[in-house]
Amino acid sequence: MQKSDDKTKGHREENGSSKRKLEVVTGINALGFIAELIGGILFGSVALMSDAIHMLFDASAYGTASMANRIAETREGSEFWTFGFHRVEVVTALLNGLLLIPMSIWIVWEAYMRFLSPTHIDIWTTLLIALAGLALNILSVFYLRGEEMNLNEKAAFYHLLGDVGGSLAVIFGVLIVYLTGITAADPIAAVLIAILVLWSSGKVLIEGTSIILQKSPFPPSEIKKEIEKIEGVCSAHNIKCWRVCSDVGVCSLHVQVEVDTLEKAGEIRKKVEDKLRERFGLEQMTVQVESKKGQSCSV
Repeated sequence: MQKSDDKTKGHREENGSSKRKLEVVTGINALGFIAELIGGILFGSVALMSDAIHMLFDASAYGTASMANRIAETREGSEFWTFGFHRVEVVTALLNGLLLIPMSIWIVWEAYMRFLSPTHIDIWTTLLIALAGLALNILSVFYLRGEEMNLNEKAAFYHLLGDVGGSLAVIFGVLIVYLTGITAADPIAAVLIAILVLWSSGKVLIEGTSIILQKSPFPPSEIKKEIEKIEGVCSAHNIKCWRVCSDVGVCSLHVQVEVDTLEKAGEIRKKVEDKLRERFGLEQMTVQVESKKGQSCSV
C-alpha cells in the first residue's frame, strides 16, 4: 500500500508569523548595513566595513528565505513541478554563501593594505555607528527570541548573535585604537569579522549542499528503531528520507506487519505516518505496508 500525506499547505499557514519576523529583521539588517558601510568608507574603519558586509549577508539570507517562502506559497505543485518551488530557498542560500567568499577575501585584503598603510580613523563617529549597529542587532535578537522558534528563526537568531559579536569586535577595536594609538587593532578586528562571516557562509554551503545532494536529515537506523516500536510492525526497511528545503522533509519506507485484516494494516500505516510526522517532523511520506510473507497489502 502506498499513500502520500501532504501537509505543506498547513506548514505554510503556520509560518506566516515567521515570515513577517524575518522580513522585519531583514529591514533592520539592511539599515545597519547601509549605515555601517557609509560610515566605514567615510570615517576610515575597515572593521566597520567588514561588519557591514556581515550584516548584508544576514539581511540577504533572511530576505531570500522570506522571498523563497512567498514563491513557494504562490506556486503550487504541478504535473512537472511536483514539489512546487520550495527548492528556491536552497538555491538562493547557496548563491548567498558563494558570493560571501569573494567579499570576505576583499575585506581581508583591504585590512592587509590598511595594516601596511594605516589611515586616520574618526574614532567617535565610528564608535557611535558601531554602537548603533550593536543596538539594532540586540533589538533583532529580542524580537526573534521566543520559547519556540522554527528552523528559519533559529538560523536567523544565531546569525544575529554573530552580528552582535561583530559589532563588539568593531567597538573594542576602535577603543583600542583610541586608548593605545595602535591603529592595527582596526584591521585585525576586520579580519576576525571576515573569519566569522566565512564560518557562517561555510555552514550555509554545507547545509545547502546536503539538501541538494539529498542527504538524509536523520539516520535511517534511528527511524527504523522508532517504527519497529509500533505494535504490529515486524520490521522497517528500504528507508529513504531527504529534504526539499529546510522545512519540508520527505520520507518513503516499507514496513512489514503481521495482521490478518486490511483494516488493521491501515491502522498500523496511520501510526507509522503519525510517528514520522511527530517524532521527525516530516511533511510528506509514502508508506508501503507488506504482509509478513512479503505480500503487499492494498489499503
